[in-house]
Amino acid sequence: MAFLLILCLNLFLYWGCQDNYFFSDDFEWLARGVLAQHLPDAPTEITRIEGRDFNPIFMILLTLVIRVFGLSVPAFRLLSLLVFSAVIYIFFHILSRYFQVNRFVSLSIALLFGVNVYISEVALNMSALVYSFSLLLFLAGLEFFLAGKRIWYFLFLLLAFFTKETIILAVLPLFFYMKEKRDRWFIFVSLGVLVLVRALLQWFTAAPGKYTDFLGTSNVIYKLYFIMMRALNISPYAINPVLGGGILVILGLAAAYFVFSKKAGTGNAGNERRGFIFFLLFFIVFTLFFSLLPKLSSRYFFYPSFGLWGMAALWAHHFSGKNKKIKYVPASLLVISLLFNYPMIKREVEDYKILGDFSRQYIQRQAAVIKDGLPEGEITIYKPDSRPLAEVYQQIKNRENLPKLLPIREHGIGGVIAPTHFIPLMFYPVKIVRWNQSRETSDYFTGRLKIAPGY
Repeated sequence: MAFLLILCLNLFLYWGCQDNYFFSDDFEWLARGVLAQHLPDAPTEITRIEGRDFNPIFMILLTLVIRVFGLSVPAFRLLSLLVFSAVIYIFFHILSRYFQVNRFVSLSIALLFGVNVYISEVALNMSALVYSFSLLLFLAGLEFFLAGKRIWYFLFLLLAFFTKETIILAVLPLFFYMKEKRDRWFIFVSLGVLVLVRALLQWFTAAPGKYTDFLGTSNVIYKLYFIMMRALNISPYAINPVLGGGILVILGLAAAYFVFSKKAGTGNAGNERRGFIFFLLFFIVFTLFFSLLPKLSSRYFFYPSFGLWGMAALWAHHFSGKNKKIKYVPASLLVISLLFNYPMIKREVEDYKILGDFSRQYIQRQAAVIKDGLPEGEITIYKPDSRPLAEVYQQIKNRENLPKLLPIREHGIGGVIAPTHFIPLMFYPVKIVRWNQSRETSDYFTGRLKIAPGY
């Protein structure tokens, strides 16, 4: 019943996104999923390392969805909402069962975590599904570990790590949460095994990319502030920075009280305090990590928000033991959050519709340029001007909703899509075709079309 409630609420909030076409990074994932439909090529596409990224579990998921539903937009949108809803549900379940938070408080807090326009990108952008899916797998592993099923924990941690490697940082809070030495040793050894396997894969495949190449310390303070405020579901632009800073200071003092005060959590103090430290470290680790990335994106607020609202659940549960009325505070905040977030989420849905419609129409027009049938020998794909893409980006900016990553791809057709991704999507499902590029100039690409045998 709780899961159905969460799913229905998300369908209500995000209704209209089911027909929003794909955009930007989505095309790379989809093209690889299409090429993996040719079974001899599937292992290569699924296990390929792109720079730093190694996402075989996510690639398997996309490959299976394309196998069953093709490039169906509603199928991918429903999948995103299902995974997003499952994360919220398992958050509620873990809070109530393993952290012993009042069920009413747990459900209210879990919904507050989900009803946040600043994390809406994980539901609206198909490529951001990798974040919610990896968190879902980690939370499933966490539940197994708390239930004493270590092998299942390791399996789901492995799945989460090979969905989105960033999730491995969540092991640090778990290490400090567990008090038994044997549990800590198991966490440490399992983490070492995963890191070693990943390092060997990078070494033997000679894949380019280092994890330190994309980190930077410029504007870290501003990014920290933005991440923390948006994880709280507060716009940094809506309030004075002094007031915003004051809110964060109060939260910091409340966190310090919970961690260091002997009065915090009487009776079940030890478990309550350790649970709070788990969510606090989850919040700190991911906030610091994402503040070191060059640009902020809504998907980066997802993990910190989970940690922050986990802290809020334990705050509410603790103080409701002293005043029963406090357990209704999260539900009251949920009503207020719905009133403010609903129109903002709807505007985000419309933003992605504009971007998706442009991408769909642009790709269709470019596909029409290539004649029917497959020409033999080398072909040329011309590079149209990127001004149409820049104009639609300006339209999105003029709508003054949430900032988004709006890339113009230097090595793409009109800045929209690379030929490597365009060709497979253009011919699927009639044929599975790969683009073998031989040359790129400022005006055109040249290459050959390679049709998968049997098509």
